[in-house]
Amino acid sequence: MWKNILLQKKHPARWITTIYVVFGVFWIMFSDTIVAWLLTDAASLTRVQTFKGWAFVLGSGTLIYFIVSWMIRDLRKAKLSEAENRKLQRDFFNRHFQPMWQTDAFGYGIFFNRKWTEFTGFLPPKDKPLGWIDIVHLDDKPFCIENFSKGLISKEAFTLEFRIMDKHNEYKWVFNSCAPQFDREGNFTGFIGFLFDIQDKKQLEERYKNSSRRYSYLFDNNPHPMLVYDLQDLRLVEVNKAALMQYGYSMEEMLNLTLTELRPVSEIPSFMEHMAGPMPDYQRSSGWLHKRKDGSVFHAEIIAHRLPVMNNRRTRLVIIMDITEQVEVFRVAKDGERRFNRIFDHSPYATLILDDKLRLKQINASACEILGADPGNPPFYQLLDIVAQNSMDNIISEIDKLSQNKPVLGEANFLRLNGDVFRVQYHAVSFQETGKLKYYFSFNDIDEKHKMQLTLEESERINATLVSNLPGMAYRCRNDKYWTMLFISMGVEKLTGYKPSELIHNNLVAFEEIIHANDREKIREIVKHALYVRNKCEIQYRIITKSGKIKWVWEQAHGVFNFNGDMMYIEGFIMDITERVKAEELVNKQVEELRRINEELERFSYTVSHDLRSPLVTIKGFMGLLREDIRDGNLHETEESMMRIENATDKMQQLLEDLLQLSRVGRIVNPYESFSMTSAAMEAKELLFGLISEKKCEINIQENMPLVFADRSRTRELYQNLIENAIKFSRPNEKPKIQVYSTERDGKTVFCVSDNGIGIPRQYQEKIFGLFNKLDNNSQGTGVGLSLVKHIVENHKGTIWVESDGNNTGTLFCFTLNTEN
Repeated sequence: MWKNILLQKKHPARWITTIYVVFGVFWIMFSDTIVAWLLTDAASLTRVQTFKGWAFVLGSGTLIYFIVSWMIRDLRKAKLSEAENRKLQRDFFNRHFQPMWQTDAFGYGIFFNRKWTEFTGFLPPKDKPLGWIDIVHLDDKPFCIENFSKGLISKEAFTLEFRIMDKHNEYKWVFNSCAPQFDREGNFTGFIGFLFDIQDKKQLEERYKNSSRRYSYLFDNNPHPMLVYDLQDLRLVEVNKAALMQYGYSMEEMLNLTLTELRPVSEIPSFMEHMAGPMPDYQRSSGWLHKRKDGSVFHAEIIAHRLPVMNNRRTRLVIIMDITEQVEVFRVAKDGERRFNRIFDHSPYATLILDDKLRLKQINASACEILGADPGNPPFYQLLDIVAQNSMDNIISEIDKLSQNKPVLGEANFLRLNGDVFRVQYHAVSFQETGKLKYYFSFNDIDEKHKMQLTLEESERINATLVSNLPGMAYRCRNDKYWTMLFISMGVEKLTGYKPSELIHNNLVAFEEIIHANDREKIREIVKHALYVRNKCEIQYRIITKSGKIKWVWEQAHGVFNFNGDMMYIEGFIMDITERVKAEELVNKQVEELRRINEELERFSYTVSHDLRSPLVTIKGFMGLLREDIRDGNLHETEESMMRIENATDKMQQLLEDLLQLSRVGRIVNPYESFSMTSAAMEAKELLFGLISEKKCEINIQENMPLVFADRSRTRELYQNLIENAIKFSRPNEKPKIQVYSTERDGKTVFCVSDNGIGIPRQYQEKIFGLFNKLDNNSQGTGVGLSLVKHIVENHKGTIWVESDGNNTGTLFCFTLNTEN
């Protein structure tokens, strides 16, 4: 009996004392009555009374002895068992395959297992709270300290992800799971935590993000048109912006076309024959003609790749490169090559083509004539074979300059085949042909200077013809304050709108005047420095064309100096890079938008993980109580626990539904249409008819509010949330009054929803639009409504704000959308 009392009662000492007192009272009262009834002799009565007293004292003492002995023995056993359990627990922790740690109730580290030491190579001091924070990455320390401090205050389980230094002094990402510990009396004793290495997971996540960004950028912003088509019916399934610009179609039009509709009629038979043949995984071909929407055609080079099968659909990626200009340039180049060969063969200059070892590859007739050789029989094997000994070192030095892509000009002594030495003036340049280094070496007898001058003039005329066909403008100008032009190629008119004659010698306008005013000083400083160090320079700046349009251009320029080192003029080339600059600005804008989305995703993930955990904790807690109630047969408590579990699941269901609705905003886009905001507000009012009737609300909606071009369904949803919010937070015992109208502020149309409710204090007016943020945690709803409203407005490129003084003064919600005049 005593053992049962000690085990089952909260205060066993009080119960034992009470029973002992009651038993003693009954013993004294009833034993005296029985003895007096049985004995009448006074002497016998005295002896019995004495014996009864000693019996009570001895019996009570024996009983107390056994009770106290039993309690002391069990207490000792409990202490031994506790110490053994603590030892077994430490042994288990030390053998655990994950790093583990323990802290006391104040955050001081009291235990770190072997895996912790092996992983970090660091044993935190036990006399310092949060001693392990010393090996956490500097950027993650505030986050860890804040969350661990919150855990010590709340005494609830929590998790963290942060970077920690391992034994190799390298930071690794870890996942830290922390659980609170309590003693038998329910007192908080500290935390136990586990570390999980998630470095590989983080790297995979980063690699996936980078891959997704690269694919999106490469396809959408590739300067070359790109198509994806179905191999079965040749229908286009995906196109990029460059393709829309190249072919002149809209996205909707182009996705309704097949590949055959992008070809001229004359090309279709050969194209279909080509498609009927085997299709390798990778194919590159040219010589095709493609047709634009306006009927014009262009030459195209095609690169095609087979894509992986998706949804039982076989597709192929095609990259189209407009090579119309290349074809024309190739034709011009072939003509130029023929002209070069003709000039080379008939040039009065002695001209040689040498390989990188100075071996002779080609010689013209003039060289054979000067050297006294037979044109059909090459007179020598290598350049140095015809160089006189006293000029050998000079020529070798000049060849070193040629190998560094520097042209050379000078004089030297050469040898004719008969051994005669003669003086030549030479000029040599290096060039690449089919990826191999070659030298163009030209020389002539100095007595032939007049003839060389005529040849030089002809060469300049040919170069001018070639320059005029380049996509940009070549120029030669003075180094003066106006950049006075001495020569400009014909490309200047396409680039600037001015004819060459209008810029040469500043006839109509100086080139300095068409440079954007904000860029002039920068250009002059860069050119000044380049001329000083005698290097070429590359500059990006803006010009203003004849029509007033601003263009971005890229220029490469260098100074030309005479033999005395005096500055003669500046030569260079300028080309239009406006589209490239716009593409770079677009990429920067997209990168900034991606950063904003990532930050929002991080906030969203944190909030979801926090608010979804609350119902789960509730369910888990009441499941434990439910088991005890079922075991004890307590039906009333069982029903109450089941009801609370059901409420928690209902709350989680509502949270998930609100999150699903929020995630669809911006992802599920309905077609935009023009409609009146009055009609959208009226539709929202109809959807809330039951709630409005129940609360006896007075709602006034302005007639003839402006038209907007927007998603009608989302706009109706916007008004529905704002009106419902106004009803929900109306003042007790007062009829809700809601006004829906529009007004003009600073030249913009502002749409408003006002009420006479409880109002919102100023310090909470930004917080209410956050996900799951509620001013009153006991109010209905999940705190998603106003966050959903904010997402809808921002997806329409609008803004939303709230105006209220709180203290039952009502609330005014204002937002802007794209109105349609």
